[in-house]
Formats: sequence, structure tokens, C-alpha cells
Amino acid sequence: RVVLLMQMTPIFIMAIAFFMLGEILTLQQVLAFVLLLIGGTVASVTRLDKKFHFSKALILIAGATFLWGLSDVIFKKIEMNFESFFSAFTVYLIGSFLPAFFILFSKKARSQTVDKFKGLSSRAWRFLASDQLLGISGSACFAYALTLGKAERLNAFFWSGGVSMSS
Repeated sequence: RVVLLMQMTPIFIMAIAFFMLGEILTLQQVLAFVLLLIGGTVASVTRLDKKFHFSKALILIAGATFLWGLSDVIFKKIEMNFESFFSAFTVYLIGSFLPAFFILFSKKARSQTVDKFKGLSSRAWRFLASDQLLGISGSACFAYALTLGKAERLNAFFWSGGVSMSS
């Protein structure tokens, strides 16, 4: 159910792209986004003891989707200032890995991370490397597509299932 809540990403993209990029939606697109918002909200509701409850993940997913949307729109806005897509994406990737270095400033987090990595088998290392390569490849394709069209339309396509996501 939590993955369904990620359908809210286009809602944030729409608003952020409107304010940052001046992108305007048609009435049909606004209606589609309203349906996505309703669907994400309905998916987060459970019924226990004859009472309806929102998923505890709703706030976290809303925050995450807002941040992803903001990141996508910022990338689209600044990418055109680079001489090539490759150079812009390289800066994006470097920025993506920076938070990991801040985590390592904590002695406890650093020792836990090192301990976990020391115990990994070669099969696990291959899996991690493959996972990262696939993730970076997907990000590169998506980021390039983002430079070719309107931000909110591409995100609606991506998050509505136009691009399959594995769970």
C-alpha cells in the first residue's frame, strides 16, 4: 500500500513546476492529478474496529514525494545551464551521494556500516553493484527524458505505471 502513496508525486511536481518553471496544465491534466491524489489518499485508509485510519506512512511518503518532485524540477531548471546532459547528470549523481558521507560522520553509524560491509559475500557485492548500476541507469534515462518534456507530464507518466517499478 505504501508504494501506492507514491502516486502523489505528480501532484507536487505539478505545483512546483508551475511556480518554478511556469508550466501550466490543461483542465484534463488537472482532473487526472486530482484522481491521482484521491487514489493515493484512499489507498492510505484502513478500517480497523469499524473506524477509518490513515496509514502512518502517509506523512513520510508525502514528504518524500515532495522532495523527489522538488529535486526533479530543480534538475530540469538547472540542466539547461550545463554544456551537456552528461555534465549535468554527473553533478546530480555527486550530489546524490553526498548525504551518505554525512551519515559516516557519526562514529556509531560508521562502525555499523563498516561491520555490515565486512560481512558481505561476493554474491552480495555483485547484487549491490548491479542494483546501483540499474538505479543509476534508470535515473539517467528519467533525467534525460525530463529535459525533453514538461516536468509534470513526465512524472505523471512515470508514477502512474507508464514505467514499471519492481517491489
